[in-house]
Order: sequence, then structure tokens, then C-alpha cells
Amino acid sequence: MVNSMSANKKLSFCVGIPTCYGGTSLIATVKSIRQSERGRDCRIRIISDRNPIAPATMDLLYRLGVEVTWNEKEGSVQKKLKQIIDSCIEDVLITTQDDIIFDASTIVEIMKSFESDPEVTMVTSRIAPLPPENFFEAAMGVGVRVPFRVARQWNHGMNHISASGRCMSFKTSFAKHFNILPNMVNGDMYLYLENKRLNGVHAHNDNSIAYIRCPQHFKDHIGPSSRYQISHGELQKYVDWDISDEYKLPIFLIIKEMSREFLFHPILSVSYVAIFIATRLKRQPMKDAGNWLWKTDLSTKNIKA
Repeated sequence: MVNSMSANKKLSFCVGIPTCYGGTSLIATVKSIRQSERGRDCRIRIISDRNPIAPATMDLLYRLGVEVTWNEKEGSVQKKLKQIIDSCIEDVLITTQDDIIFDASTIVEIMKSFESDPEVTMVTSRIAPLPPENFFEAAMGVGVRVPFRVARQWNHGMNHISASGRCMSFKTSFAKHFNILPNMVNGDMYLYLENKRLNGVHAHNDNSIAYIRCPQHFKDHIGPSSRYQISHGELQKYVDWDISDEYKLPIFLIIKEMSREFLFHPILSVSYVAIFIATRLKRQPMKDAGNWLWKTDLSTKNIKA
């Protein structure tokens, strides 16, 4: 299924952004893409629904050379992602979200992974927190830094921890074979499993960095946490092999990296552990956590161009 492309050949690429929020954070995301290396003239495609994009924001997006499609009928992130994959004619599709800031070298590093090895079908990037604006967000930064330090050490980054939908990239010809289910809640892990099911090659590029705004309030964190907590049970319904091994974690690495975090940020580390425990005690009921039409976590959209 993998195209026979010679190593180091320059590949074309498209950046796809599914959104149901349509706020001004889109401008910050698109500007960071345009200002990054190789991002100035690339194709950027947004599929939007639920909340109409304001005319002023739409005007700026058009001026930034973005293609915007509005869906009259609201659908899941996965439905919009499938639209983007189906319409992609470039060699590589870089998928991201409407509240992400690309580092200057993010795209270059992603494409380096594809161009240096023609067998690679999926590239995952490192997710890092933006500077926090309150204490809760600072504590949540622990929950971003530790997993991604663990991810890059575990099986050379080729694991489900590194597979974050904040920035995942695919060989387009390969992704077109994915069986994307429109009502899937935990799409990040599902895409990772689809790549594995089809014998794809996963490469993690730790030098490719996407920055996120961590939740600034507990109410904005409980939803994503609850969705993750039900992911194993949800995904097992859609795949025909036992995925329990995929959810096993490298405990030694987690203890090591959490200890390191505690050494430098003791108060934040203890606070994060308390938040982690609270999300397990306060997990949303299945009817909410398992609903693909989830409520937008607004504080994570607080990024500026």
C-alpha cells in the first residue's frame, strides 16, 4: 500500500483542520503554520460546522490563503477528518486542530521523517504546553511534559502515547485506506490502531513540536479526561483484536519522569496528581463521555495570533 518513493524526494503536503468552534484561535493556528518553514505556500483546508466562523475571521482566513468548507449538518471530528483525507491530493496530510501553535520547524521536521524514509506512513509530533496563565494550567503542564518524555523513550516513540490528534501526519495514499468511523469519540488512538492494522510504519519526530493551551479550569479538563478513560472500552468494540497490550504503560519510565518533574516542580507535580485523582473520581457518565458531540473546552482556545 505504501508508495514507492525514493528517500529524500521532496513531497507535497496539505494541512487539514477539522473544527466545530470556529473562533479566532483559528487565526493564531493558521498564522503559525504560514510563518513556519515550508508553511508559507502550502494548502490549508478547514472543515467547519456547529458554530459559524465570524465574517471578520473568515476574511482573515481567506487572506491567509485558507480553503474553508462549511458543513450544514454537524458531524464528528472523524467525519470532518475523512472529508479532508478524501479531498487531499498531496503526498502527505498533516492534521491538526484549531487551537495549536506550530513551532518554526514543525513542518520541516514532519516532512523530513517522510522524505528520509519512503516506508513511513504515519508521523507523530511532540506536544508541549504554552506558558501558563494560571496555576491550574501550570499544573496541567505536568500532564503534557511527562507523557511525551515517556513517549519518546518508549520503543523509540512508536507507541500510543505519542499519537496525539493535536498533530498527526499521514502518507495520503495510505490514509485513504483507513476505515474511519464517523461517530468515533477517541479518534487519535483509533488512527494509531488503523495505521497498525494496515501494517503501516510509525515514526515519531520529537523535534516536530506543536504547542497547546492546557485547560485553565477543572471543568474544561474533565471532559477530555473522561473520554480518554473510556477509550479502551469504546475502541475494543470497533477492532477485531485484543488491544489490551496497546494500553499497557512503561511504569518504570513513568515513575522516573514523574520523579524528575517533582524534582524541578514539586508543588505543580503534587497538584497534578491531585487533579488526576479527581478526574477518576468525577468521571463523566457514559452518556456524556461517549457522546461525539461534546462541549467545546473554551479555555484551551485562549491563544493569540
